[in-house]
Amino acid sequence: MDLNYYSSRKERLQSASSGTKRAYEKRNSKSFFKRNPQLKVLIIDLLIILLFATIIIPFFIKITKDVRVDNYKITAKAIEFDENILISVKISQNIKPAKETTVSSKLKVEIIHNNSIIKSDSIIFPKEFGDNKYLTFKLENILEVEYVQLKLTSGTFSKEIKTHIER
Repeated sequence: MDLNYYSSRKERLQSASSGTKRAYEKRNSKSFFKRNPQLKVLIIDLLIILLFATIIIPFFIKITKDVRVDNYKITAKAIEFDENILISVKISQNIKPAKETTVSSKLKVEIIHNNSIIKSDSIIFPKEFGDNKYLTFKLENILEVEYVQLKLTSGTFSKEIKTHIER
């Protein structure tokens, strides 16, 4: 009786049956991610982080409805109350001072409807952090609109924003 012992896998597979050879071929043809499951988890985590950074976070920033210019934050709000529309513009100063200033000392707020100015007023920007300034308007609710269009101007800064009316 002749016993042959093969020490390497290649030598054993050469004398093995065709079924065994096919099983080993399937085992050795694993993809890159099946051989490295940690890398697969890492790539999935990176995709989730990119999803948050590119889609979800900018969407929530647009919902906040505030305008940031230099070291000021301007927030507008409109509410329907007793057949009137009350509009409030809040100006607050951020902690970090701006490197370059594009605004002057006053902010001019104009309420626009059909490309015409309905009301206009101006306010001085707050000087210290934590000091908030408010500018309010009262409009009769004869306009059946869903939002109020405001134009903010100061120095070289100019921006038009639409504020949804809360009913």
